[in-house]
Amino acid sequence: MKYHEMYLAENNLSISGHKAVLTFINRFNAFYSDEEYVIQRAESIELLPEEYELALNTFDAKFYEKGNKQTTVKEKNHFCKGFSQ
Repeated sequence: MKYHEMYLAENNLSISGHKAVLTFINRFNAFYSDEEYVIQRAESIELLPEEYELALNTFDAKFYEKGNKQTTVKEKNHFCKGFSQ
């Protein structure tokens, strides 16, 4: 297990805290590699099998019903898609 994965697993960070750690790592890697840091990376669209898309749509609808904001639901959906790869 990589150090940052171990750190994130051992510390109960919020989503924003988790993002801050990963942003720091990306910025440091860019600096160390003498590359320009890109704040926003283009999101690639990856199609999931139909049964996963249906499950994710149901998942999204449940959180909309609970009153989650669109940005929150989109973020949860993004994390779910990350686990499916």
